Order: sequence, then structure tokens, then C-alpha cells
Amino acid sequence: MIPSPTVEELIARYDLEPNLQDIYVEGTFDRDLLRKVCAESGFVDRIIYEINVVDIPYDYLAKYNMTEGNKQRVIALAKELAVVNKDCKYSCIVDKDLDHWFGKIDDVPRLYWTDYCSMELYFFNEDFIRNALLYTLGCKIDFWRDFFDSFVNILKQLYALRLCDFDLQLNITWVSIEKSIMSKGKVVFFDVGDYIDKILNRNAIMQRKNEIESSYRSWLGKLAGDPRLFIRGHDFIDLIVWVLKNYRGLKEVSNEVVVQRLLIGSTKDIDNIIGALNC
Repeated sequence: MIPSPTVEELIARYDLEPNLQDIYVEGTFDRDLLRKVCAESGFVDRIIYEINVVDIPYDYLAKYNMTEGNKQRVIALAKELAVVNKDCKYSCIVDKDLDHWFGKIDDVPRLYWTDYCSMELYFFNEDFIRNALLYTLGCKIDFWRDFFDSFVNILKQLYALRLCDFDLQLNITWVSIEKSIMSKGKVVFFDVGDYIDKILNRNAIMQRKNEIESSYRSWLGKLAGDPRLFIRGHDFIDLIVWVLKNYRGLKEVSNEVVVQRLLIGSTKDIDNIIGALNC
């Protein structure tokens, strides 16, 4: 087994070979998506690495007051590598997630943030989603416009809850949305009150219900404009899986991994992703 390179070894590597165009990302989906984009776009010199191939001990995270997590490790690596020649060609790419709502987009040499909340959101396009659900995945949806508007609204509500969690420093353990969502006439309905109760019970913080509901309403009112800036990538995937199961889609593909591979297999909005690689 090949040992993981250390941060010190990577510093030496890029000092000696500044033209290497290695890219470090958070996880498997990001790696495989960018590998495909590079292959189809002629970026033959770019090698994509998951951050877990690099030896980044917790000491590096503690140095920058970061918690455990792949995103934090990519950012810590970028900060450590900032000492190398400014003309180096390597790059580190991370999802914005919630950070752009809290002014937490760190300006670090060769650290690049996705244009939207996550890599998955490069595929958040109504035409693409409609074609994927109705034709590729075989869902039976009769009133598309009403359905899609409610689909986006659920993702917006979930994002507002995540902003609330971060803002109030609750560190919530989330529960599945599956039992709080239902098909109701032309739309998908999210019983957000029921869901809030579920997460409050799960985390034993029911005494903070009024505070949390107030914060949730406040954040929800701020979310306007491009929905790709207020949708969490995993919520997007989870909701597609729910639709597959509840709108008579192909049951053989109704899981998160298959839906992610569907995105990787698509070339939709590939130009936007290429733009993210022009770093």
C-alpha cells in the first residue's frame, strides 16, 4: 500500500514542480465528476485527488480552529500550501455549503469555492431535472410547474433550517425527511412543523422550539434569487430519491448512489463546471 503524502512532502513537490495541475476535492462524487469533465474538455494534465489520500493529522485542523471533515481538510491543506511559489498550478476546490451566508469564504491562494452551494447544484436546472425525472427515471408527474415549484420550496425550507442550526450553534443531528413529506394534489408538501418537532426531540432541545422557529422564519425570508445559492446538494439528491419512490419512478435506481452517478454521466451544464476549473 502506497503511503499517503504528507503536507510537507506536497510543499516540496510543488516547490520543485510548480507546473503540476493537481486538484484536491472533498469526496468521491467531486473527484469522479471533475475527472469526467477534464477528460471531455482536454484537461489531460489535471489529476483529481480526494482529500483522504493526503495525510492531514488533526493538529492541522486545530491550528486553524477547524472541526473534523473533508471540507475542513481541503481548506487546511490550501492554507498550509500557501507558502509555496505563487505561480504554482495546483488547486483545492470546496463547496460553499452555508459559508457564503456568514461571510466565511476564506481568501486563500489556490483555494477555489464552487459557484453554488455544492457540486451537485451545477445540475440544478429545471429542464435537466424534468427530463431526468419524467423520462430517464420514469416518474409519473402530471402537473410539472406546480410540482417543480413545490420541489424547490422544500429544498429552500430545509436550507433555512440548516442556516438556523449553524446560526444558533445547535449542532443538530438530522433525521430523515421521508416521513415529513407527502404528495398532496399537484404538489409535494413538506410538513415543516412536524419535521422541526422530530429534530427537536431527536436532539433533546424541545425547550428551544420558539427560538428555533423564529430563527427559521427569519432565514426563510432572506432566501431569494438563484435557488442554487440556497440548496444543499445532499438535500437535492435525497429529495430526488423520495420523488422516485413516491411518483412511481424506476425502483431499481431509487437510491442516492445511483442518482449521483446519473449526474456524473450527464454533460448538462458542463461549460459551467469547466468555468470552475479555470483556476
